[in-house]
Amino acid sequence: MRDASSGHDASLHFIGGQLLLEYKDGEAVVRKCISPEAARNAFSSAGIDSDWLPEHVCRYGIGPRGPWLLLRFAPGRYQVPLADPIRLSGGGAPHTMLAVPMPGLLFLGYGTHYYVWAYKLWKYAATKLFKAPLANVYPDGAICFGNVHPRVAHGNTIANSWRLFWDSNFSDHLANGKSATHPDNILPFLAKLHSTEAQDYPLDDLEPAHLSIAAIIRQLMESGKG
Repeated sequence: MRDASSGHDASLHFIGGQLLLEYKDGEAVVRKCISPEAARNAFSSAGIDSDWLPEHVCRYGIGPRGPWLLLRFAPGRYQVPLADPIRLSGGGAPHTMLAVPMPGLLFLGYGTHYYVWAYKLWKYAATKLFKAPLANVYPDGAICFGNVHPRVAHGNTIANSWRLFWDSNFSDHLANGKSATHPDNILPFLAKLHSTEAQDYPLDDLEPAHLSIAAIIRQLMESGKG
């Protein structure tokens, strides 16, 4: 675009998160604020194709960090591989794999960053989030993949990243603060659920995440920081 004072037709200025369009109309210099949506429409000459999305995707967007996807999984049973064998209360050989029930889970991916939270009752944006009852997950829900490097989140990669999460060996790293009855380490509690062949995860054992879906989406859409 040509600037009104330097020979350009028009110029677009980014001022404190606002967009200012400046152009010359005859002898007059016209300045007006425009919305990011209007600027996007003006500069975009091609459509956006999300590619095929996995069935569990409940929300998808594109923000300053790029594309992001939120997947929702109903309560179910999972295989949890362990980095270090754990001995069950009933005795026998130590186990390196636990079969345990999990509450409903939400899985978020943007870039190469992935998060997981638990929920008790699905209410869309009003859903209350809880810490996933698993090790190797930070208090804010960020997943520690260790030496494994997941791919950039996209419609055709997010399902692979979800499988990669469950295929990784779970250690006692970040195993605290995930259980009301076992605050120091969630792994012995998961071992108990395995040995008793529990069918459902006890929801009253979940610890609140002190996060909201609305706040998470707002950060994804409005800021490139944090």
